[in-house]
Amino acid sequence: MTGNKGFRVLDVEGLGIRAGGRELFSGAGFSLDSGRIALVAGPSGSGKTMLLRALCGLPPAEGVEVTGLVRVHAADGAPGRPGMVFQDHALFDDFTPEENIRFGADHSRVRRSLRQRREIAASLASALEIPAGVPVSAASTGQRQRIALARTLAFDADLVLFDEPTSGLDPRQSRRVAELVKRTTAEFGRAAVVVTHDYVCFREIADVILLLDPSKGAMRAATPGELDAFASSDEPLKPAPAAETGLLRRLLGAAAGFFDSTACAVIEALLIPLFALPLWRSPRWGAKFFARYAALVAFPSTIAYMAIAGLIAGVVTTYFTFEYFPFRRYTEPIILDDILGALGYALYRIIVPALVALLVAARCGAAAAADVGGRVYSRQTDAMASFGVSPRRYIYTNLLLAFLLGVPVLTAAGFAAARLASLAVFVYMHPDSSPLYWSHHFHSQLDGGGLFYDGTGWLACKMWASAACVAAVSYLRGMSPKPSAVSVNSGITSAVIRGTLLVLAVQAGFAFLEFAGPGTGAR
Repeated sequence: MTGNKGFRVLDVEGLGIRAGGRELFSGAGFSLDSGRIALVAGPSGSGKTMLLRALCGLPPAEGVEVTGLVRVHAADGAPGRPGMVFQDHALFDDFTPEENIRFGADHSRVRRSLRQRREIAASLASALEIPAGVPVSAASTGQRQRIALARTLAFDADLVLFDEPTSGLDPRQSRRVAELVKRTTAEFGRAAVVVTHDYVCFREIADVILLLDPSKGAMRAATPGELDAFASSDEPLKPAPAAETGLLRRLLGAAAGFFDSTACAVIEALLIPLFALPLWRSPRWGAKFFARYAALVAFPSTIAYMAIAGLIAGVVTTYFTFEYFPFRRYTEPIILDDILGALGYALYRIIVPALVALLVAARCGAAAAADVGGRVYSRQTDAMASFGVSPRRYIYTNLLLAFLLGVPVLTAAGFAAARLASLAVFVYMHPDSSPLYWSHHFHSQLDGGGLFYDGTGWLACKMWASAACVAAVSYLRGMSPKPSAVSVNSGITSAVIRGTLLVLAVQAGFAFLEFAGPGTGAR
């Protein structure tokens, strides 16, 4: 894993960043060789994290404009790869520390065998003293920091970017992190850029100090003495005030955002067939994420949930149909066969599908939006992008597949339970009739003589359309910016509301095509 030393890793030319209509800096340029560390200092809001995102090649946040040129070079002269160690680590909490490190190794540009990737992950875990068998959620802040660093090194990143690596650590742990950055940079032949407010620990190990001065709109090289003066100043550098935005411009911006999001939703719906294809960069990780979302959508508890809903639907429809049928004593014996046939038809073609689709939008849509929103909030999606992985392929594709494959199972469970409940209620209310009598007439309008019930094609189409809509809405609302936990909750609520409305529209639209179109009959 030791890399070559003494080659140019990073070249930055004419870099500029604007945020919220305010220019933070422009025309910035610097270079960095392997084995060397650059320390970036500046006041809060000066664009330090935005600078790291630009160096990592991540898309800028909403309202941020980046100009200029960033080049990362590998030891062999080929284009290099940056890797980022995020402030909140952006680890995959649903995987073990070893699997997190393997994620980096499995997505490296260097082709290695499965055995080699395992050995690299094990070697890095040992070198960075990462305890085995400890869940990521139970790891300490220092351990999570080392897991994130090991994951980036396993990725073979030529440039390692650290965003506030000592945040939340005590002075002793901060010194250990600084020593770790210095040691790994030298040992693995990487270049490093460190953004931190903990200047004391990193001032001594930094080869280059860059000071962001938003009041002058510049980034400049600084000496250790200038850094000390900045750190001890009672009035650190203050960002220049942002330009005022008029009411009309804000309203126009909000309207543009609404239409942009609507257009994105339409485009997403049109591209569903493309993104349903499992074109994963790593089949192993694609399968892992699919298993995660398949369990989330069609977990046994969800099947039981739909079965209970089907039981309720079967009991209610059957009981009230017979209990409150007009002139029951006189008419029921004459048309009992037709009533049973109509019950089976309505449960299979209308009631159970609509009920399952709504419950999928509410239960599974909320769970999916929560999962995606949590990944955005914890910056796991940024971590994926920093490893050259499209979150859309690992998240959206697998959500679509999980919904498209899971919803038929949930629908079948709902109808099986509704049919069982209908039989039980009928036998209870008509003790003189046999279950065979019920079965023959209950399925009379469904049995088309083939392998499946009559109308199964329509049923499959409307349930798949509903499933695709819920998956798309959950993904889009989950992937919207999540600056706080409140925004995660808002995304969940929004996904449920939009998902249920879309499902109702889909069910109504298919009902019109299926039953109200020309040439449609009772069947």
